[in-house]
Amino acid sequence: MNLREFLAVQSLETLGRRYGERLRDRLDAANAAHDGGVIADGLDSDSWIDEVGFNGEGLTDDEYFVVILAALDAVAGHRGALWCIGDGPMDHLVGRDDRLAQRFHAERGRESVAAAFRLMQEYLDGLDAGGRGWWGDEFA
Repeated sequence: MNLREFLAVQSLETLGRRYGERLRDRLDAANAAHDGGVIADGLDSDSWIDEVGFNGEGLTDDEYFVVILAALDAVAGHRGALWCIGDGPMDHLVGRDDRLAQRFHAERGRESVAAAFRLMQEYLDGLDAGGRGWWGDEFA
C-alpha cells in the first residue's frame, strides 16, 4: 500500500495517529533495550508511514499539518515521541513554509501541541543557542 491508496480508505488523522504510535513504539523498544538502539529492523509493510510522517513527502502542507496534529495527539503523554515530532515533522513543515509556525502557535490550546512546545523550548534553552526561533512565545 502507498500513501494515496491508504488515503483513499483512511483519513489523514488515521495516518497521523499511526505514525505517532509507530514512533512511540520504536522509542519504547529502544528504551527497553537499554542501549538506545532500535530493536526491529524498521522494515515492514507499513514502514512507508514512518517516512511520510517524518518528512511529509507526497502531502500538501495542509495535509501534513493535519497528520502532525494527529500524531501529537496520539503520543500526548510520551515526552520522547513529542520531542521527536517537534524536532522532526514540525520543524520540517515550518521549513517548507514559515507561515505554518503561526498555525502551530494557534494550536497551542491543544495539550499535545502545548507539550511539544514546552519540550522544544526546554531543549533550546538548554542549548543556549541564542533563542528559541519559531518555537519562542515572542514568535506567536
